[in-house]
Amino acid sequence: TERLRLSASEGWRVDPSSFVLAKLGWEMRWDGSPANELLSGTVLYVRKFGDLVPLQTFVSRLLFNIGWRVDRDVQFFADAQNGLRGYRLDAFEGDKRIVWNAEQRIFGGKELLQLFSPGAAVFFDAGAVAEPGRPLHWTEVKSDAGVGLRIGITRAATNTILRLDAAYPLNAD
Repeated sequence: TERLRLSASEGWRVDPSSFVLAKLGWEMRWDGSPANELLSGTVLYVRKFGDLVPLQTFVSRLLFNIGWRVDRDVQFFADAQNGLRGYRLDAFEGDKRIVWNAEQRIFGGKELLQLFSPGAAVFFDAGAVAEPGRPLHWTEVKSDAGVGLRIGITRAATNTILRLDAAYPLNAD
């Protein structure tokens, strides 16, 4: 058995206050024939609004995954942990996925008690998953909207943001 993995990423500055970062990856296992082929991509757009008070940032992410001849244990999810924050865990699963997130982040700009910095977010998510043998259908796109609280831990070396989101699903699961 052989494994092959290729990946590439590139970033572009759109203007002094925004950038785009794209990533593309492909991997497979060769076991006499191709197996468990996975193609994944992400496009991230970030724009900082430095002239607004309070400070604000807009973030948008488009993610896709496609699998061919995938192993039984390989699944792509669209749920509360994987881009659709308004839906239960393991809500949608399959071998093809597309998810789009858009989030406006608002920062308080103040450090409280020299420990944390509060912020908030307003977001919209949309995505679809298809089961093996079925194509993605735009009629099956699920979406949600919500608000979130962001707590920046100013003295932490890693995991510096605590997130608490409340989302409302706009479609039935």
